[in-house]
Amino acid sequence: MPETDGVELRGRPGFWLRIDSDGFTMKYLLTRSRFEWSDVKGEFWISGPYVAFNVAEDAAARSSRRLRGAFAMQQKSFGFDAGIQASSYRVKPEALADLLNDWKSRAETRAAPS
Repeated sequence: MPETDGVELRGRPGFWLRIDSDGFTMKYLLTRSRFEWSDVKGEFWISGPYVAFNVAEDAAARSSRRLRGAFAMQQKSFGFDAGIQASSYRVKPEALADLLNDWKSRAETRAAPS
């Protein structure tokens, strides 16, 4: 599959995760969240059952008040801004973190000035 097509992980009913060259979209129950690679500060890592990540300050500032509150609560409780429960998408946390870091790295390499 060409890189620009992306990948989609289907999980439990109502859950999917789409990863593409610009970022990723999570769908869980009635909620859908989109993050561009530039919205993610640093790398993805594993924290228990979650693939954790922090949100870049400018992306957090553009987020809704409710979402900013959720980021702050998760940071205080768990030490990260946002997390993806890998089992919801029927994948191991290590595999998902590696996949996301790989796509993010390729996007950053493409965006870097030559």
